[in-house]
Amino acid sequence: YSLNQSELLIEGTNDLEHVKELTVADDHRMVMMASLFFKMTKNGGDVRPKDPINKSFANFFELLG
Repeated sequence: YSLNQSELLIEGTNDLEHVKELTVADDHRMVMMASLFFKMTKNGGDVRPKDPINKSFANFFELLG
């Protein structure tokens, strides 16, 4: 994670469908982006930490479904 560039770089595999857990910076934007990543892969996964979402969009996970 780069605070200066607001980006998350995933390294180590070309097969991202097998990624099941991401720990991101304590930033609501990164948590939302990582959650959308799991939604797009249709395989699900766990994003940590979850608390930053409460800063801007408390029901984000409910709506993401």
